[in-house]
Amino acid sequence: MLAILSSLVYLDAESALLEGRAILIDGERIVDVVAADAPAAAAAERVLDWRGLTVVPGLIDAHIHITTRGAGKLHEEMEEDVERALEIGRANLANAVSWGVTTVRDAGSWNGPVLALRDEAARGAFVGPRVLPAGAPLTTTRGHLYWFGGEANGPAAVRKFVARQSERAAHPSMWAKLVS
Repeated sequence: MLAILSSLVYLDAESALLEGRAILIDGERIVDVVAADAPAAAAAERVLDWRGLTVVPGLIDAHIHITTRGAGKLHEEMEEDVERALEIGRANLANAVSWGVTTVRDAGSWNGPVLALRDEAARGAFVGPRVLPAGAPLTTTRGHLYWFGGEANGPAAVRKFVARQSERAAHPSMWAKLVS
């Protein structure tokens, strides 16, 4: 059991700030929030003393292109090889965690790198948030985000694209983004 001692704990928008608390964590789950001087906090195998700090729930970034530099760059400035896309993705995910983001929803990236990053983060290869990937977004020829490889025109091509994405993902966290 891990106990995190904190001056203030903010649970959610409905609750008041809690003062002088310990957050009890067993594995990957928060099991309780108790007074900092409670017996359960003292009995924890490991204690992090974060008094003087405020603990908030993890934030969710619902729109990030994990494998790109962003920052107003044009597509032509964003084309990267797979290794560079992985490097950029790891940096973007590390930044997200440093800002308190514990879950990101990818809003379009290259399939291979974003799925690899999802798996690496999940197995702890680097410190990163949980990744809910879209991979290549479905778009028309030369449509928005076409460079990620999701171009399809007509019902048959759309069905083929969706089937291909489903096979690649093989994971319930994958979702589909459609753009025009």
